[in-house]
Amino acid sequence: MKSVKIESVKEFMSVLLSADTFDDFFVMDAEIRTFITTKINGSLHKDWMEENEGDGDEEKQKKNGFVSWKQVRPIVYDLVKGKKTPSALVINFIKWMGNGDKGVLRVQYINGELNLISAYQAAEFSLNKEAEAMWDERCAEWLTKEKVFIQDKEKV
Repeated sequence: MKSVKIESVKEFMSVLLSADTFDDFFVMDAEIRTFITTKINGSLHKDWMEENEGDGDEEKQKKNGFVSWKQVRPIVYDLVKGKKTPSALVINFIKWMGNGDKGVLRVQYINGELNLISAYQAAEFSLNKEAEAMWDERCAEWLTKEKVFIQDKEKV
């Protein structure tokens, strides 16, 4: 698990809410605190959706059961837009690995500080932390590639 602080909150939020940068992730859950608290459970209700309704990732959604960020992004954007900054915004993204493991990337904006926290969940118990370290490295490389301005905080 690794935590990094985002130096440029405004730029990052613009990328998160307006660009397709995070669209390959699925959303486990999200919480947005404005004058009310809105909680989003990312569990997909397949029986509610029509046959061709979705974002083009229907196969992945059926497999993992979560909604894509591409579908949730406009809803979150509508909740946070305006003159006042939310007091909190927390999104837990998930990405499935080919072996059944899960990589998690948490976007956490609380009290004016924005952090990204990576975590890894192995499908089967293992004392080997190599896959977790590789996920942390892949997240850091991806953030660098996407030009997200970060400051390494700590290895948790």
